[in-house]
Amino acid sequence: LQTNVQTTTINNSLRDPDPFPEEDKSYTKYAHYPPYCSTPQEMETRAIPPLTTDTSETQLVHVTALIRHGSRTPFASAPSYQCWSGYWDSIDTGVWNCDLLTYMSPPATTKNKGKEVDDEGNLLEEEPDFLFEKRYDALLQEETDGGSIQSGNILNGTCQMGQLLARGYEQELSNGKHLRQAYFYDGENTAEEHAAADPRMRLWDLTLDDNSGDYSVPSSHVASNNNVVGDPTKAIFQEPNLKYRADDEQRTLMSGQVLLRGLFGPELAATGDDETAVIKLHTADYHVDVLTPNGKVCPRVEELRNEAYESDEYKRWVQSSVEAQTTKSFLKDEMGMDDVPEVILDCMMTTICTDRNLPDALNDYDGSGQGNFE
Repeated sequence: LQTNVQTTTINNSLRDPDPFPEEDKSYTKYAHYPPYCSTPQEMETRAIPPLTTDTSETQLVHVTALIRHGSRTPFASAPSYQCWSGYWDSIDTGVWNCDLLTYMSPPATTKNKGKEVDDEGNLLEEEPDFLFEKRYDALLQEETDGGSIQSGNILNGTCQMGQLLARGYEQELSNGKHLRQAYFYDGENTAEEHAAADPRMRLWDLTLDDNSGDYSVPSSHVASNNNVVGDPTKAIFQEPNLKYRADDEQRTLMSGQVLLRGLFGPELAATGDDETAVIKLHTADYHVDVLTPNGKVCPRVEELRNEAYESDEYKRWVQSSVEAQTTKSFLKDEMGMDDVPEVILDCMMTTICTDRNLPDALNDYDGSGQGNFE
């Protein structure tokens, strides 16, 4: 029984010009979107800035990149995830269907590599023989009258709670390309405004390849080169040249995978047909992980949170500040809610950023900072 199952993301765009034909990702419903939504137009304005100093002896030798996941579905459901009256009763906001799929790969069973080791004594990884396409549709039921299809899933459709959406896929692909433009020099493919146009920002100079077709080990990074970065005998997407760490949530795992696809796209595509590019992913049990403040690991986190909510300063602000009273009145009078839900901001953003219908009282975002939404 093979238990070391691998989860990976396959870029369907290599086979289909639009890998997500049904999942709407057009950003056309609203005239304006918050920067948080990271529309394609917003993503085009972002980049790793170039160096602003003229210190010639500076040379980049390492990059640590911390990223957030891309656009996702709500991370919970009723009753804990309460947005506004009628949110979960509406097909528009209460049903979430996804085209973005996760593929799972069991290790190969026909290859005899299990006990072979490389020159450093590490066990050789077995390559996958086939893939499983993971679909959240096992609880879909069509009504007997041939009407709508219902799902027993938490979000009432084919999406996982908090899973990455097609919009998020495109965002992380752009993030990966931004990183590539900043740290990979690729001759004519590197524009003057890209940070990698500056030799001091180059982790890898792809123009110095040995022309063998192997983009993973440029000839500039051999042992005799003083500017060697990482291990020149390894592909640039393999350790120790890359270390990929994520918490064990679908949206973060896949966001990292897609970002790395944007970063190493040509190198991954150059992998031969008889070889599978394998990138190691380091993760841990989510509930005891340390990538976010975790009261189970560090009780002091909960103590500080409780102290803040129990403080006289916070209680005075909730009970008497203009901001708090205005928010409470608005939610009660316009949204039919007696309390301010902790998830209200998440409700608003997952709705507007996916072109779903906002309540009329919130449908006034224009970026000016004056409307109810803001």
